[in-house]
Amino acid sequence: SLFSLLTSTRAWLFLFIFLICSFDSHQMAPKDPNITVFRVIFEVISAFGGCGLSTGHPTVTSSLATVLTVPSKIILILTMCMGRHR
Repeated sequence: SLFSLLTSTRAWLFLFIFLICSFDSHQMAPKDPNITVFRVIFEVISAFGGCGLSTGHPTVTSSLATVLTVPSKIILILTMCMGRHR
């Protein structure tokens, strides 16, 4: 039962969302209202699905991932690999 929880995709996605929110908590709302938990959830699910969608950020022309910290970018990369090899 514990093994199935550890290998559960939902548990890993929740952990990835939690880690990105904790790494980027210093720049999330209310400091920057464009970086919210819902946008982080969208980025993680999009990375896992491999569809490549991003909500974007108004101050940069590219995706929201460009304003995240380096550990958060690494987590997004791991999420993409995990989604690709599921």
